[in-house]
Amino acid sequence: MKKIRLLTLCIFLFGCFTIVQAQTISTTLYFESGQHQLTKASTLELESFLVKISKLKDFDLDLKAYTDDIGTAEYNQKLAERRATSVKEFLDGHGIQPSFTEIEKLGEIALVEDADQVTQRQNNRRVDIAVTAFQPHSLDDMYGYLLNRRTGQEKIDIRQDNVIFGPKGTELYLPRNCFQLVDGSPVDFNEVQITLQEAYDNRDFILHNLTTMSDGELIETAGMVYIDAQTLDGRKLELVPGIELMVAMPSADVLPEDMQLFTADRTATNSAMPINWDAQGQNFLSTDFNNKVPKFNFEEFELKMLPLITSPNISAWPTRVEKPLLPELPVRQAIRETNPPTLEEVTAANVPYEKESDKKYLARMESTFENAKKQSEANILFNANAEKYYQKQLLEYTEATKNYELAQAKYLDYESKVRAIQQELFDKKEDLKLWFHNMHWAEAGFEQEMKTMVFSFKKFLKLKTFLEFECKRLEMTEDLAFVKEAELKQSKLIISLGIKFLNCARHNKQFDHSHNISATERFVDELLASPNYMELPLFEENSAIANVERIHRKIIAMYGAAQVQNMVTENYNEILTLSNFKENAQKLDSLCYLFTQIQEKVLAEKLARGWMSPETARSNFSNMVMVNSLGWINCDRFLRAKKDERKISLTVKDELIASDTPEEVQYYVIFSTVRGVMNMSASSDFPDLFSTRNIPENEPVKIVGIRVVEDHVEVGIYEGLAKDVQDLKLRFVPKTLNELRYLL
Repeated sequence: MKKIRLLTLCIFLFGCFTIVQAQTISTTLYFESGQHQLTKASTLELESFLVKISKLKDFDLDLKAYTDDIGTAEYNQKLAERRATSVKEFLDGHGIQPSFTEIEKLGEIALVEDADQVTQRQNNRRVDIAVTAFQPHSLDDMYGYLLNRRTGQEKIDIRQDNVIFGPKGTELYLPRNCFQLVDGSPVDFNEVQITLQEAYDNRDFILHNLTTMSDGELIETAGMVYIDAQTLDGRKLELVPGIELMVAMPSADVLPEDMQLFTADRTATNSAMPINWDAQGQNFLSTDFNNKVPKFNFEEFELKMLPLITSPNISAWPTRVEKPLLPELPVRQAIRETNPPTLEEVTAANVPYEKESDKKYLARMESTFENAKKQSEANILFNANAEKYYQKQLLEYTEATKNYELAQAKYLDYESKVRAIQQELFDKKEDLKLWFHNMHWAEAGFEQEMKTMVFSFKKFLKLKTFLEFECKRLEMTEDLAFVKEAELKQSKLIISLGIKFLNCARHNKQFDHSHNISATERFVDELLASPNYMELPLFEENSAIANVERIHRKIIAMYGAAQVQNMVTENYNEILTLSNFKENAQKLDSLCYLFTQIQEKVLAEKLARGWMSPETARSNFSNMVMVNSLGWINCDRFLRAKKDERKISLTVKDELIASDTPEEVQYYVIFSTVRGVMNMSASSDFPDLFSTRNIPENEPVKIVGIRVVEDHVEVGIYEGLAKDVQDLKLRFVPKTLNELRYLL
């Protein structure tokens, strides 16, 4: 296989965009024979050259260094490099900051026969300097200029396997004969040209005009790569159906397991066009196996039988008996008068009214006498009924008194049982303290041990996948067959146990959280330890007052709620009992050892073939995925919305769009907590208003505006909280492309 180190080319590609009014300023510096120091004449020439380019904002610097034919080719190559370095250091020392620099150390030039050799050699001891100015007149100009100077291109021989390394650590594996023309016909040349672009940080994303959106939804990225292929005469290529490329993208940390492959159909030549990413449902394999051989030791893990939440062993609360009320003794009503007065007694008790005649007086007395007789008759009837009612109440009182004595005996028995429970709780306070402590066992240290075991197993599965792929492309057939056919029964059993254990722990923590075990434990412990405990009220007459019944109810309720937890735990304990864990762990460790031996062979073979780049070795993790098409690929994941997170829209007002000054502008939203970029869209009704939606209001953001005004680039930046980006007006300032790169 051929190893290719992909360098970032600074070759301008005409046809991708147009540079208006491009200006090239050039000069040549000459050197003494065998020397790389600048001569006095070269220094003066450089100082004059600096004056000519002093007003240029954005420009490319091209240095070509030559030597004469005296000395060996190797010596002259190094001499050319030293001469180019002398010129570059002089320019750097005078503050020259080109947008892009290309240095070519071309070495010696052969002499032409029949010409003055002395003069030829003097002319060949030189460095040619060329500065090409860039003046953008649109965002297309700017993105195209940046794109072509951040694109790596390399020629490969398609008859053999190839590995291409990007300058930022991307590894691209291309199997032999993997390309065909887009019409399905075979490639009729042995050499083709591969294009690779890398974008791994916010600066790359913006300079490539790349956002992280999938159908309007923000996604979090770990990096993006563009892959393209064409014949040397410019005909586009595609992958042969059924053939896949391997792409490995570097990262400092292991990626989340939900990172998956996204693709987009935007080409490299239309970089000003918005991009939308489509999820492919294919996860990346994130490993550090290119840098280190993992160690496994499943035997060191201890899977323990988990405790069941047992009964608290306290007496059941007796059937509730209400305290009886003592019946009241009935009261006999007062006897009313039954002997009416005589007419003479009535007359004697009443004197005539003033001016009342004797006739009227006698008539009134007779009427009063008749009324008294009637009242006496009514009183006789009332007294008889009252006596009957009293006798009835007296019989009821006698019966109620008998019932009260029976109820009082039952109540006293109930109270006695509760008193016994009160004493029982006090006597068992230390046992209850331990009982509560055993309830939340998930806080024990061996839970972390189980997490480590599950993580080790997942790493083992990743190693298996890694070895299958590497052995296949390295054509290590015997090792590939062993890895593929390795019996994973033991490992599946162990991971099942580990996951069931963690499931038990998760249930236990949820149980602890839902029922507030710790608070209940403190409540019970404090009351039982109180010196006034035996004086507490027995019954829950007021829920705000601590009492014996309340303590008992909390303990029994806690035990009842624990039964679901016990079911999960019993299932785990049963599997652990039948699994013969230690023996299976030993078998898995033996298999792991054989796998790591194969991995060492794989790494040695990759080094021997030159398939390991320095960038790959420096990056901690390599994230591999197989792709079956060319174009943009992205390592991303969908973000999970936080609960109760208020989302808002961000708006930016652009003042120049409403003015007479022509401009093109693009606004981006960069997030501090999420590795992602959104673009802001202009409103159809209000072209000077740019917005984006569904941003958490307290998310720290950076708003970046880039616009082209006349023939220069201007940049505006705001940093703050999303909720403050409402009709925001950015302050734009002119920036060179070099300043733009550092600013982002």
